[in-house]
Amino acid sequence: MCTEIRKDIVKRIERSGGVHFGSKSVSAYTSWLTNDINTIRDLGFETLELMISQALYI
Repeated sequence: MCTEIRKDIVKRIERSGGVHFGSKSVSAYTSWLTNDINTIRDLGFETLELMISQALYI
């Protein structure tokens, strides 16, 4: 799932062209593709898994 999110971010950057790309720093894009995605993976998917398992348990 994280790979798909990263691919989506890159596709959106490619579609926006160079004008919008230059509006953010390289470190912002790097953060989106690494740190932010890792946070989603660590916290978001863990919570989703817990919700699904609890729903199935009920």
